[in-house]
Amino acid sequence: MNKINIPPRIALRPNLPTPIERLDRLFPNHQVYCKREDLTGTLLSGNKVRKLEFCLHEALEQKADTLLTVGGIQSNHARCTAAVAAMLGMKSVLLLREGENQNKPEGNYLLDRLLGSEIHWISKKEYKNHPQRLTQLSQQLTQQGRYPYIVAEGGSSALGSLGYVLVMEELMQQAEPFDYIVTAVGSGGTFAGLYAGAKLFSPETQVIGINVYLDTVYFQNRCFQLLQEIAEKYQTPSPESPKDLDIRDRFVGPGYAQIGPKEKECIRRVASQSGLFLDPAYTSKAFLGMEDLVKDLPENKRVLFMHTGGIFGLMVTHLDYFSS
Repeated sequence: MNKINIPPRIALRPNLPTPIERLDRLFPNHQVYCKREDLTGTLLSGNKVRKLEFCLHEALEQKADTLLTVGGIQSNHARCTAAVAAMLGMKSVLLLREGENQNKPEGNYLLDRLLGSEIHWISKKEYKNHPQRLTQLSQQLTQQGRYPYIVAEGGSSALGSLGYVLVMEELMQQAEPFDYIVTAVGSGGTFAGLYAGAKLFSPETQVIGINVYLDTVYFQNRCFQLLQEIAEKYQTPSPESPKDLDIRDRFVGPGYAQIGPKEKECIRRVASQSGLFLDPAYTSKAFLGMEDLVKDLPENKRVLFMHTGGIFGLMVTHLDYFSS
């Protein structure tokens, strides 16, 4: 078994390893499975907690008393960060992108408020410059006598991505190797970790990303940069070129966290036929991408869908899942 330089982390969730389930009713003629990362916990549900474990250890080592991060109004990562902070007696400050129903707390945003987060807003236009705003907020908090720690968007730093390098090691202890692993790509850390982990622990496995906004080239470059940083710091394999990364952009739909008829139909169908709940931002789009992959595969190929969570994003009133 390959060994890499893994830094310490804070163990936050007891529900490991997350189970793997075969999706027989949805794919009766293919070997398609689902890794239930949505079952890591309740408030800590989803892929973000595995990244936060490493970031949190570094934050506590630096004597931080406040976790500062950024995301959309229904950010799973922001909610998870707020929950972790409350669990450990820290404060959380969230920079959220303005969105629909901003003045009506619901879904993840409701949980952020209940968890006591200090909320700041950033416009959609300004969001591309959010690292600068985070730095400004951090400086303001420091001037107030606080000790902030900035958690990257989605927890997708080189450090946070290690959580999904280790998921590949976990998979090798749970099941025979898969031919393909499919995951949503939003901030890039989950895909980058799985890619590096596959090269280490299961070289025959191809990791496929389905980006949920922007395009393939953007995320190939973003994930390539992350993989280079991970390799430099932790001695993991890195691709030779961004074009080596299989990221597919035909499933973005109307835009980030926006869904159209195809995504709505997918959410309803998967729930009614399997009991799995997909979300509007990530997993519904990734699932459509996986279905497109599977339809052309031989029956003997083994495919794993990485269910990264997001159920609270379903619980917002401006989304109508039953209209066409």
